[in-house]
Amino acid sequence: MQRVIFLDCDGPVIPGKLYKTKREADLASVRLKFDSTAIDLLNQLCDETHSVIVTNSMQNYIDYDRHSLRDDLITAGLNSKHFHTVWRTDFPNVNYTADPSPIRGWGRWLGIKQWQQQNGEANWICFDDRIWTDDPRLIAVDFHHGITAELAAQGRAQLLTR
Repeated sequence: MQRVIFLDCDGPVIPGKLYKTKREADLASVRLKFDSTAIDLLNQLCDETHSVIVTNSMQNYIDYDRHSLRDDLITAGLNSKHFHTVWRTDFPNVNYTADPSPIRGWGRWLGIKQWQQQNGEANWICFDDRIWTDDPRLIAVDFHHGITAELAAQGRAQLLTR
């Protein structure tokens, strides 16, 4: 079974400490600034666990002057070999009518669920700054600090014990 790291970007790899504008600002015309420590930790985690990355982010489908979120992550140092060939979920454009639910964050969960329906079941974790489930595969990241060594270790343990 493939191992997948579903990755939200705002918070986990773009922590609040790196924002130069308001969080709600239109970021479509700027290059995103990623936390180099978080990028290094993700590269190491992928290498050690033989995992691939799939983004599950509000930024999945924003056109950043013709460069994608994936392009920006690679420019920031995330190894291109660590991306799954289907590198993003459909979140935030998921099909809510197929599986409606009133719970907060349901779109993020549906993004993962629908991605697996299309690409195969996975042993997965998700780094996200929003807590949308009590499933231990969701690794809650502090928005202001991003992915830390401790959170990467937690992810490693989750991926290697399932």
